[in-house]
Amino acid sequence: MADLELEHIGNNAEQRTWLIATPHDLGPDHLMDFVGEYILEVKPGTTLLNSQHSNFAGLFARGSLKGIGVVGQGTNNAGVYGVATNSTGVLGQGSTQAEVAGVRGLGKTGVWGSSSATGYSGVYGQHSGSSGFGVVGDGKGADGAGVLGRNPTAQGGAGVRGDAAPESTGVLGTCSPNQAGFAVHGDGRETGTGVIGRSGGWMGVVGISKTGTGVSAQSGGTDGVAVFGWGKEGANAGIFQGDVEVRGNLTVVNGNKPFKIDHPLDPQNNYLLHNAVEAPERKNVYDGLALLDEDGTASVDLPEWFEALNGDFRYQLTAVGGSAPNLHVAEEISGNRFKIAGGEGGMKVCWQVTGTRKDPWAAANPFVVEEEKPKEERGRYLDPALYDAPEEQIIMRPGMEAIRQPPQPPLTTPPASFEPPTAPAMPPAMPPDVAGPGFGSSEEEYRRQIDELRGQIEELRRDSMEQEINELRREIKKLRRRRR
Repeated sequence: MADLELEHIGNNAEQRTWLIATPHDLGPDHLMDFVGEYILEVKPGTTLLNSQHSNFAGLFARGSLKGIGVVGQGTNNAGVYGVATNSTGVLGQGSTQAEVAGVRGLGKTGVWGSSSATGYSGVYGQHSGSSGFGVVGDGKGADGAGVLGRNPTAQGGAGVRGDAAPESTGVLGTCSPNQAGFAVHGDGRETGTGVIGRSGGWMGVVGISKTGTGVSAQSGGTDGVAVFGWGKEGANAGIFQGDVEVRGNLTVVNGNKPFKIDHPLDPQNNYLLHNAVEAPERKNVYDGLALLDEDGTASVDLPEWFEALNGDFRYQLTAVGGSAPNLHVAEEISGNRFKIAGGEGGMKVCWQVTGTRKDPWAAANPFVVEEEKPKEERGRYLDPALYDAPEEQIIMRPGMEAIRQPPQPPLTTPPASFEPPTAPAMPPAMPPDVAGPGFGSSEEEYRRQIDELRGQIEELRRDSMEQEINELRREIKKLRRRRR
């Protein structure tokens, strides 16, 4: 390491630094030519500076364009260790005009923070502007993560927790614009829960999409369930506001399939419900009213797709206004038409035709009216109470028991003494006339100091105080060197 020149500056309020260390063999114009690693090295056990001033830094170091101001290196201990009683142990500040970091950590673990105090944080990030982020984590690679939250020891604890003010968001995940991805991804692995949302009196999970799918669920295997809703104590398992499309079978187990409307005669106080018509076949029902011609006949036209959809037709005829013992179907359906005869001219006849579906899908998937229970469900019931059987004999398909009574995660209500983490106290800002070298000195301030020193030189010259004149000249040189 090169020899050093230790220069004492003084302690006037107008000046910045008490002690400066520079390679003495390099003039102020050639300081950038220094080829060593460190300007100043402090051996273990040495107290270099001890600042007691509330606004002064104990040690200030500045690196070159690509150099580092302070380097701390420890073999079995900390390279840099900061301790503060009522302030911040280590403070890093980056320029607000460039994308630089106040504190940057490199290594297997770049930055590590630890706290054992209740209600406080190992690492705390705060952003006080109108938009920005207190903590940002960027992850690279398929298995990388920007932020990992982990709680492997305490049951009921959280790896990542978000707290929000009213009408705000605790945890927000976003995808890059016009890019496929997952804003929030939960992986429950083999037996865990990927994502769980809980609310006291509102919505546990909300999914919203402008033009896509608000919530999508997928499950594999014959025993899997993509979406399971459990309505406890009379609550609805699901409510759909709008049209619903089912692509597959819709099975109702021990339930009704009614419609529900306001009662036409008392809409303010009652509802009216009607149940669906059920049959062991895929029946379609068509009916209408026919007016017989003078010869007591009428032809009934059906939709052009009628015979493509239906087969195995059934007919019913009812005369209106009088008996018609000879009323009958004179010609069965052909060309999507059938003929009624045997009544009196001008008579009204109510007719009904049913058909069984025979379209390609129905033909390929015949409806099974009776089916045997699989081996694991035999001796069990969909509703054991109807057959005076114990509740333990209810049919629960594999994996459904935990869903039927979904496990509730332990409540994470904070203790009475808990308070959200508060921002660490920031050290007071240095006043305009007290700053580190190269900081806080404007051009006007720099000129003012030189002018004052030149004025003092003139006064001393008149008094023939050459020693003090030389000292002041050295201070001017130092100001110029610092300015560079």
